Amino acid sequence: MTDFELPSLTPDAVPKFVDAATAKAWVSSVPLANVASAQQSLLGQLQQFNRCVTRASARLGALEVLREAVHFVQIEQAKRFTNRALPMADVEGEVFAGTIALWEQMRIGYLRCLAAVFADEPGMRAEAARVCQRALTCAGLKMFHHYRACQQVPRGEWHTLHALFAKTEELKVTDEIVRDPLNRDVFETSPRIAYLRAVLMGMASPNELSQRQLTFVAHLLERWAVKVEVSAQRPAQDEMPPLVADLAGDACPARVGPPAKTPRFLDARPLAATLRNRIGLLRKGESPVKLALGEDCVQPMCEQLLVFLYRQWCQPQRP
Repeated sequence: MTDFELPSLTPDAVPKFVDAATAKAWVSSVPLANVASAQQSLLGQLQQFNRCVTRASARLGALEVLREAVHFVQIEQAKRFTNRALPMADVEGEVFAGTIALWEQMRIGYLRCLAAVFADEPGMRAEAARVCQRALTCAGLKMFHHYRACQQVPRGEWHTLHALFAKTEELKVTDEIVRDPLNRDVFETSPRIAYLRAVLMGMASPNELSQRQLTFVAHLLERWAVKVEVSAQRPAQDEMPPLVADLAGDACPARVGPPAKTPRFLDARPLAATLRNRIGLLRKGESPVKLALGEDCVQPMCEQLLVFLYRQWCQPQRP
């Protein structure tokens, strides 16, 4: 586990929780209605928690208890820096920085659990898939909130995402089913799906999308990311060059680029077929609701966005 930088453990770190039971008691006392204060409380306690010494199973239990509260305050706080003029005002910038920092602390927490999996700590090997899925989800959400704020994803974030996926392969849990109750519709997921949700969102030219479109794409990917396969073997020849992720790199996957040191080939043909099918039915007058595209998806904007996504995900990109 030398791929990730983690804060040093210290006896000076004394958080208000050390396991699921104490985390549940503490978070119930946090006034979530005051989201700004709640975010700072969660951030401060997680910074302490990620430096304290505790059993790995207890650490994982506490993180699982905190997830719902973290997601709630992050969604509410994001409203304070989205749909705003750029550059952001100082107050908006502070809220954005706090939001990114909280996702980072959640990711660090799950990375500590992942280190425990590799160290064969008691009970952790059975939790490998869940730990990987949660860490990949936090990495993807950290990127997603950069898109929300119309900011560039910082250097190193793609490298961390790819390195995390490489760990799922090493543990052989890439496609192991994990339940995620914080998903909107589909509660069964996997580390591969969490990875592909982040990848496909990054490939969707997210800084060209409105806030409503970003939410719609995130909703689609919850159900459609499963349609993309990841393989170390180049897929059969097709009319388009393969989509390649470099697990040793620090960039979003692409169809054309420098040779990858650790290539993984992403087969998007099933996803392309799904998009073509939906676009064709919309053009024939089918309702977006009947196509499970959501009640907020209306024509002609729905069709236009699906065509846009098809070009981003399934066709070679223009220079």
